[in-house]
Amino acid sequence: YVQGVGLRYKAKCIAEHLNLTGYVQNEYDGSVTLAVEGRRDTIENMLETLSSQRYIEFDSINYKTVPAEGGY
Repeated sequence: YVQGVGLRYKAKCIAEHLNLTGYVQNEYDGSVTLAVEGRRDTIENMLETLSSQRYIEFDSINYKTVPAEGGY
């Protein structure tokens, strides 16, 4: 789960800055789905930057690696 103000907006800004593509959306159960396509180290950089934001807190992160589709 993620608690924070402006998470989707901040994720979008960071992703654009790092030339990543994807989407972020709120789920009905209160969790947030963040699908990002790009190099693993760049995605890790994005997550580190997001988690260092003052009003954003990650309770946990579950992820899986899938082949890039290039569809975002």
